[in-house]
Amino acid sequence: MRTRQSPTRVSAPAGWWTIVLPTRLTNDPAKGTYNVGDRLPMKGNPTISRADVAAFMHKAVHGSEWTHRSPVISD
Repeated sequence: MRTRQSPTRVSAPAGWWTIVLPTRLTNDPAKGTYNVGDRLPMKGNPTISRADVAAFMHKAVHGSEWTHRSPVISD
């Protein structure tokens, strides 16, 4: 039986936010390379692995480049 875990809290100064907008998520292993930007050209049905999104989010939390922005992330 699966148990639900509480979400992990990340402390940051009040008012800091980043909204990550991934393309279609896959369960593939991380590639370690991806495209990220405020806007990305999209063709076809772009995808991104959950592991790569997690890696980007980790970097975003520990930096300030993406604070108060909504980056799109894709392979």
